Amino acid sequence: MKTAPLRRPVKKNDAGFTLIELLITVVVLGLIMTAMVGVFLATIKAGKKADAIAEVKENGDYALGLMERQLRNAEEITDCTGESIKFTLPDDDPIDPEWGFQYGQSESGGNYQIFSNYGSLTNRDLAATDLTFSCAGNPIKTVTISFVLTKGVRTDVREFARVSFRGMVTIRKY
Repeated sequence: MKTAPLRRPVKKNDAGFTLIELLITVVVLGLIMTAMVGVFLATIKAGKKADAIAEVKENGDYALGLMERQLRNAEEITDCTGESIKFTLPDDDPIDPEWGFQYGQSESGGNYQIFSNYGSLTNRDLAATDLTFSCAGNPIKTVTISFVLTKGVRTDVREFARVSFRGMVTIRKY
C-alpha cells in the first residue's frame, strides 16, 4: 500500500512569498518610512528657521536703509548721544523741524523697537537691542549706525533669529 505524501511537491512555477520574506519586507519598508519622516520634519524646521531669519533681515534692512537715507540728507545733526540721534532736514516742516531716531518700548509695552518721529521702524514681534549712533567730525560728517534685531526666544531654536546690522553714512551738505 502506498502512503500519501505529507507535503505536496514544490513546483518551480508556484507563486507567492514565505512569511519570513513578508516580515523582512515590512521591517525594511518601516525603516525607510521612519527615515523619510525624519527628513520631512527636519525640512519643516529648517523652513521655519529660514522664515524667521528672512523676517528679521527684511525689517532690519528697511530700518537701516531709512535711517541712512534720512541721515545722508540731514542739514545738521543737533544731538548724537549714542542711543539716539537728532537732526534737521532741509525744507522740512517749520513747526517740527527736528527729526530723530531712538529705541524704546511703545506705549502698549512689549519688545523694544526702533522709532522715528512718525512711529516704529521695526515689527512689534521683533526686539531691537544695542542701537548705537557713533558720530565723527566737527561739524558731524559721518554717522555709524549699529543695532541687533531678534525674533523669538533662544529656547525655541526653530523660530529664533538674531541678526546684527551696521551701516555708515556720510552727511551731504546742500
